[in-house]
Amino acid sequence: MGRSVLLAAAALLLLLPLLLTGTGAAVTRLRVSANFECRAIADSTLSRPRCRRPSRSGPPLNAPALALGRARLCLPAQRCQPCLRVRLALPAAELGGVRGLQLNFLELGSNRASWLQVWRRHRAPGSSPWQVQFDCFPVESGRQVLVSLHTIPDQGWTLSRSHLVAAEPPGPVFTHTWVPEARAIEVWVPEGPAFVVRLCHQLALECEELPRPFHRQVLVPGGHRVSLPYEFLVPCLCIEASYPHHDSARSKRCPFRDQPAAYGPELWSSVRFHDYSASSKDQMAMVLSASC
Repeated sequence: MGRSVLLAAAALLLLLPLLLTGTGAAVTRLRVSANFECRAIADSTLSRPRCRRPSRSGPPLNAPALALGRARLCLPAQRCQPCLRVRLALPAAELGGVRGLQLNFLELGSNRASWLQVWRRHRAPGSSPWQVQFDCFPVESGRQVLVSLHTIPDQGWTLSRSHLVAAEPPGPVFTHTWVPEARAIEVWVPEGPAFVVRLCHQLALECEELPRPFHRQVLVPGGHRVSLPYEFLVPCLCIEASYPHHDSARSKRCPFRDQPAAYGPELWSSVRFHDYSASSKDQMAMVLSASC
């Protein structure tokens, strides 16, 4: 009876909407969180995750369930990349002879396959559902991943899900806030590796640094923010972020292109006139230069 009940519940699960949890959250180390003492092993494509009890309790899933959500994997000295967070719940009453669980991953397009096993260290009495979370399976941006769950030993049932990891622009992901009263832009770097951030003026081909003393390039640790002052609020004022390593991909935002305040008096104040008439007796010579 136990297997039939579980199969019926699994079939019902396929009709439920996908649960998304922790989208965009940064993960700095592969880890497994479970509500029981466990150990985790994985194939060679994944560094061995650490198994631990959850540091804080979130809303539990109703068993049986397999839920996928997006996160970001930010390992030390590496670029952040999208990853797939897995949450699962299994009814303990149906797992009498089960010692562990296996998750199989298949990234479509690249056909990259991986597996993860989570073993229960001790057989403990009780009826609490098994709650497990894996942070997280690295995925190439824009790929779809198939995830299937099996028991160890195999009891003849499985849960499976698929998730499309939406494509994202290359380069660091950051947030910013305009602070007009301070004539500055605050840039926040998420948890993970440090970014180099700066303000610049986007011209035809490149983003040129601001004139002194506003030409700062700041290395901001993950989880911190920095305030970058500007001289004039102009439409071409942009924020640029990159990783510290050579030839890093760059992210750029130009938030004032559609900001009416950027087309006011400060735009004209940013224009500079250079009069060269004093060096010429028979002609007038004047050059105009602007930030944008």
